[in-house]
Amino acid sequence: MICFSLSTNLQFTENSTSCLDLVIANKRNVIDLVHVGHPFLNANIRYHCPTFEIIKIEKPSQTCFKRRIWLYDRGDLNLFREKLSAVDWENFIIDGNNDVDLLVENFTQIILKTAAESIPNKIIIVMKTDPPWINNTIRRAIRTRNRMNKRANKSNLPEHWSKFRKFRNETVNLVRKQKQDYIDGLVAKLRSDSLSIRSWWSRESDIPPLLDNNGFFI
Repeated sequence: MICFSLSTNLQFTENSTSCLDLVIANKRNVIDLVHVGHPFLNANIRYHCPTFEIIKIEKPSQTCFKRRIWLYDRGDLNLFREKLSAVDWENFIIDGNNDVDLLVENFTQIILKTAAESIPNKIIIVMKTDPPWINNTIRRAIRTRNRMNKRANKSNLPEHWSKFRKFRNETVNLVRKQKQDYIDGLVAKLRSDSLSIRSWWSRESDIPPLLDNNGFFI
């Protein structure tokens, strides 16, 4: 392992200064920059400066995927029980088929089919690559903007282009405002007097595969 030590002090107290944080990587060319930032809090006597680094890697793109969600609070559980009771489970189990995998698959299909008939559900699209400030309102605005763009390109009428440009600017301003509100919320959270120590860090249990400039996983 290669250790990138920092020459700038990070921890400041009334009587001492020290360098506590380290940035460690197994490949030196992956780290492009290591820097010490300004403290988040307005403390002039005892404070700690954050460190950050710029990493030269490519993150594999993650496409969106569909997921079925169940509205259990609106489900008809009595109907669900009735439909399951009407299934001929005895013949289902002893139908001369001892393939456990096939039996489990058939059992799962029966449960899901019965649940779909008794519990309201819908298919949603999960956008894994969206920034945290992109909400459903912005997604709808982006889709509307794209439709207006296609319409303007198809008709090439001045009024269609005018409407598209106006709505495009509104969408850009909406995204910028939502992003700034998100950042302001993070700053306000860090400056809060009731902030717990666990709010300063988070644990990531699953790190996606990362590629360096040579195409190797790191």
